Amino acid sequence: MNDDNFDITTEPVFWPVFVIGTLASIVASQTIISATFLIVKQCHAFGCFPRVKVIHTSRWICGQIYIPEINWMLMLLCLAVTIGFQDTTIIGHAYGKLLCSSPHLIKFWQNHKIPYEVLFVSFGYKTNFFALISNIAAVYS
Repeated sequence: MNDDNFDITTEPVFWPVFVIGTLASIVASQTIISATFLIVKQCHAFGCFPRVKVIHTSRWICGQIYIPEINWMLMLLCLAVTIGFQDTTIIGHAYGKLLCSSPHLIKFWQNHKIPYEVLFVSFGYKTNFFALISNIAAVYS
């Protein structure tokens, strides 16, 4: 198996780099899970998300929550990405395209959100228009 990330390290530092990379992956995955749970909890508090079962995992630490439905959704999305791309190089290219296109999409959303809300255009029309412009921006970024 040929992996360029591990080929750049020399033999004496391979295992320390491997351990640090594994620990960094664990921290990143826990951050994504915690952030998703907290965003869903906030959306639920504001009435923007359907009712879900929120389990408080600690009596003493506020904010330690677990949402089983969201955990299952994250697992299924991770499996879909892993099975769909099947290669870390392709995932890296997709991530790069996302990083290049996201400023354009955010700028478009900021510039067009207020005028469409003011004009009272139907939700379906706004959604289709946003999807069309987003796809165009993604292709040319």
